[in-house]
Amino acid sequence: YLMHLSKLIKAVNFDEKNGIVTFKNWHNFTNLNQFVLDWEIVTNENKVINSGTTDTSCEPHQTVDIRF
Repeated sequence: YLMHLSKLIKAVNFDEKNGIVTFKNWHNFTNLNQFVLDWEIVTNENKVINSGTTDTSCEPHQTVDIRF
């Protein structure tokens, strides 16, 4: 699923470690607060165990950590 997100937003990179996702905003002029992140945590059997919506502020060429 995270790979799907990467394809949708090419100018944003991300990495996950221990339940924290670090986003890197490669946009030159756009803050990530212009986007809404809808997310789901699913099991290997595609059962949704948690979901939500997150508004994230991250200035261009900066990073932000989000705990899920």
